[in-house]
Formats: sequence, C-alpha cells, structure tokens
Amino acid sequence: MRQLLRPAFSVLLVLGLSTASHAQVGLIMAAARLGVAAATLANADMQYTCKGPGSYQLNSADWQPAPIVLTNGNLTAGKGKEAKQFGLEEVRQVVVRTDTFVVVRNVKFPGANAISAAPTLGRRTWRHAQVELFNYYAAAGALPMLRFPDGKVLVLPIKPKEYRAAMLKLVGDQPKLAEQLRGNELEPVHTRLILDTYLRWKPTGFDTTASFANEQPGN
Repeated sequence: MRQLLRPAFSVLLVLGLSTASHAQVGLIMAAARLGVAAATLANADMQYTCKGPGSYQLNSADWQPAPIVLTNGNLTAGKGKEAKQFGLEEVRQVVVRTDTFVVVRNVKFPGANAISAAPTLGRRTWRHAQVELFNYYAAAGALPMLRFPDGKVLVLPIKPKEYRAAMLKLVGDQPKLAEQLRGNELEPVHTRLILDTYLRWKPTGFDTTASFANEQPGN
C-alpha cells in the first residue's frame, strides 16, 4: 500500500530541483525569519521578482508583448520612457519566457479563517480541469497554491506536519493517500503527484468543504 506514490518520487524531485534553480527568478527576503506566523504570510515583508521577454494580459484586454518585470505587487511592461506600470488588481495573466503567472483572488492562507479578496500572484506549475497548482512566493518560501473550478484558492503550509494535515482534509477520503499522509512520507514537494493520484481515483474532483470550513468575508 505504501508503494502508491513511490514510482514517481524521483521524477517529482527532479522537477522540484529544476524549479528551485530557475535562472530568471529572484526571491529577496527583507525580513525572513524562521517560524513566520502562517496567518501573516499574505503580508510578508518580501519581494519576488521575475523578469525577461514576455507578454501580459490586463483585465478584459488582449495579450501585449513586452519586456517584463513582474513582482508580487506590480507589473512593469516595456523599458525606459516607454515602460508602463500596473498594479496586480489590473492584471490577469503574465508570461515571462516559459513561465505563466496568474493573478488570483478569493485566497485562503494557512491559519486564516477569512478568505482574502486581494489580488495574489501565483506561478502556474500544473493544470488540470479539477485543480490548478501554483507557487505562491512568501517570506517563508514557495508555498503550493491550489485554485479550484469554483474560483476559490487554497494556499498550503510548507511545514510538513501542517501540510499533511491540510492535505488530509482535501484527499483523505482516498485510503492509501490518507495512510501515507498520516505517516511521514509526503511533503509539499509531492503536491502535484498527490493531486494527480487522487484525480485518477476520483476524476470528478475534490470536496473542498473541510478545507474552507469556518471561512469569513475577508479584505
């Protein structure tokens, strides 16, 4: 039973290492500390930057090619006097080289009861009809972020124990995954494989009720 995910672990770990070495991504943490409170991740004092040739799409607009500088707060398109700057609330999607970034809303962060309506930047790493997987960059590191068909978005913790507890709420009805999550086998690096395994077992998707329980209107 514990063999459910192991055949693909090595492939997933290679993918993780490739992502970590992505040459175009700079993550500057001005005040990163061990043990950052999960509920404050959305307001972490950090700056994420990705730049290079690409294109961007504003809300209700067509794609425009441009040199791109993208941070977790705004988009700069173009160079010199021709450069234009946009807040995330104006942006829908951005492509930088081969990376696709999406601005999402209705986000529930780890440890928070409220769902935040604020625009949040995510780098898409995997897409399925029933869920999209992104990286959300915070002072604590790159957190897995899931967007479901109803538009709700869930940011997962990266501490292994907290991560496994959050994933149990989402995929715990799959017996073998539940067994492995209750052990010490699965960590955030395995998120894509866990989601794929679950959807092969249940193609109709996830019951997110427990994951978004006690939600309240956010800012």
